[in-house]
Amino acid sequence: MPASRQITEHDELVDAVAKSYQVAGHEVHPRWQQNGTGLVDVYVPSLRRIEEVETEETFGAIDVERLRALRQRGLEVWVVVPLPLAGAAHQLLRGTADRIQPWWREERGAIRFGQPRIP
Repeated sequence: MPASRQITEHDELVDAVAKSYQVAGHEVHPRWQQNGTGLVDVYVPSLRRIEEVETEETFGAIDVERLRALRQRGLEVWVVVPLPLAGAAHQLLRGTADRIQPWWREERGAIRFGQPRIP
């Protein structure tokens, strides 16, 4: 019997982002990969949008050049970041991402998303 994989905070966030699009009636491809794109956290074909999801642990590993390459392919790039890192994300991703969207957890553990902003 295979060992069960522990769900990470990143996985939980990817699923929450995907669900928000599904509820709005969009087809969604979480953990999407196509030739030359690398692994993308969420792809929404009808909007030609990808969403990269970051946690406090993954924020420092954002590949800005990869995000620029995705935009050059005609994809809209959104980056979901922890609320305390929104200011740093605006500085880092200006001219790279189309939107930055903060996220946070409520006291009871629910994930919430803020308004998307242009960096």
